[in-house]
Amino acid sequence: MIRKVAFVFVAVMLIAPAALAREGDTNIGFEGQYIAYGNERSDGGTRRLQVPTGGIIMYAEHSLLDYIALGGQIEYGNVYMAADPANPFGSAMRNFVGFSGSVRAGYPFLKDKNLDVYVRINVGYGLYGLSQNDLSHGWVARAMPGVMYATKAGFTVFAEIGWAGGGYIDSLDSHHLLSGLAMDFGIGWKF
Repeated sequence: MIRKVAFVFVAVMLIAPAALAREGDTNIGFEGQYIAYGNERSDGGTRRLQVPTGGIIMYAEHSLLDYIALGGQIEYGNVYMAADPANPFGSAMRNFVGFSGSVRAGYPFLKDKNLDVYVRINVGYGLYGLSQNDLSHGWVARAMPGVMYATKAGFTVFAEIGWAGGGYIDSLDSHHLLSGLAMDFGIGWKF
């Protein structure tokens, strides 16, 4: 599945420059995610995420208006949760995959509209514990203000900083909420 998605992405990247492109209609790309500080809330207690976590995100979006774009993201990452004080050997690495829809509202700056300041909101479905035996279903969400620069050829670079979170219910019916300060850096293609 991942190979097919990567193949489609590369094919679109190669075909897009030859197509009759309208500036800002579609934007696709990759971004790296880094969560510098985070918490896990579960069963009335809060544990700090022990090490910075991260992941990779593939996105696509289509501009409906000059300032509004709708799209989606597929993200893969991991979260390292610290041990419970009652069980010091109970630390856990939980990897996850999220599928979310996004809305991006922005404003183009400069006369040639090559710099956008925006806010992106994502909400979607998440699977937690992919490498463990206890696969948990949940949700993912993000609120990320950012800045994107686009060249005349359509290549984009961007940076976002904001909030990323998610949650799931484990096999013992315990609710887990993961949240933290997130920073994203990415590249893409506008056509």
